[in-house]
Order: sequence, then structure tokens, then C-alpha cells
Amino acid sequence: MAGAAALAWALIDIAARPSDWPMTLLAVLAAGLASSFPVRIPRTKFSLSTADLCTYLALAALGPAAAVLCAGADGTLGAWRVTRRLTSRIATP
Repeated sequence: MAGAAALAWALIDIAARPSDWPMTLLAVLAAGLASSFPVRIPRTKFSLSTADLCTYLALAALGPAAAVLCAGADGTLGAWRVTRRLTSRIATP
């Protein structure tokens, strides 16, 4: 529920400022693309995503609403890539 509320707030906030849509869309696409290519840590099963960098850059340049959308894209696409379980895709950590 909190994720849906954050998504709704971010969309309403971005909709109030139409001039931010192109850069926000670009940031979300960059975060989604970056989450598709994780950086594996040697000798472990862990990996890092460069989408976090896109999220922090969106926060600094465009504000918290754009960062929420980038984080949502990163979480959704990361879960979609890693697991086939629907419950894990709906509620990512």
C-alpha cells in the first residue's frame, strides 16, 4: 500500500509540472535500463545495480517525485529479471 501511495503521489507531483516530464521519463528509462545489467560481486551471489546512481541523480536534479519513479522502475524490473514468482514481483523489498 505504501508503494502505491508513493507512486500516486509521484505521478500527481510530476503531472503538476509538465516541463519536468521529459527529463523524468529519461531518468526512469535510464534506471530501468541500468537495472537490467547488474554488476556481479566476485565470489558471492550478490550483485549491485547502477540504477541506484540514476535514482540519486534524479533526486538531486529533478526532486523526490522523479526519484520515487526511478526507484519503482528499478525494483520492478529487477524483480522481473530475478524471479518468476508473481508474489515476489508484486512486493519487492
